[in-house]
Amino acid sequence: MKKVLQIIMFVLILLLAYLVYSGMFSKPIFYEEHIEGFPVAFIKETSDYRSAERVRNDVYLRLLEKGFQTERGFGLFLESPLGGKIEDITYYAGMILTEEQFELMMHEDTFIDFTMLYPGDSVVASFAYKTHLSSPFATIKVYSRLQKYLAEKKLQRGAVIEIYDLQKNEILFISSTQIVLPLSPRESAD
Repeated sequence: MKKVLQIIMFVLILLLAYLVYSGMFSKPIFYEEHIEGFPVAFIKETSDYRSAERVRNDVYLRLLEKGFQTERGFGLFLESPLGGKIEDITYYAGMILTEEQFELMMHEDTFIDFTMLYPGDSVVASFAYKTHLSSPFATIKVYSRLQKYLAEKKLQRGAVIEIYDLQKNEILFISSTQIVLPLSPRESAD
């Protein structure tokens, strides 16, 4: 019996260490910055907030099939996922491109939309990405603190761009009232 309890305690300690490492007790770092535009390939989706990762992965795989290697995923959300509504929200999710990839995409026949995003003056929150669990921890911690930060600074909340940068092992949340919704060549033709 004593051996079983020791094993259970050991497993619980390992689980707690993993949760702590993943960011369970981490705090996001907030700062203000002017962010220049960057090119993105995306899919516009109306679904559950949690589906954005699947959509990002889908865009990643489609780009990879066309020979485009990308390292940073993004999601553009008009509503906070903590506002009670996480189902049937419209968002844009995909991958951030290099300037060279963006130029090449303009000549590709593809079913992925692409555009430039210009956040401008923004409030940025940074959160370490260490494991797959870092993403939900970041979402809960950033969105809950973002409203407080904006109220203290007397700033207005805008759309939020979430950037998943696996090379830098960080998740950035960029809130800006200056973001213009992505307008792809196909959307402008409608």
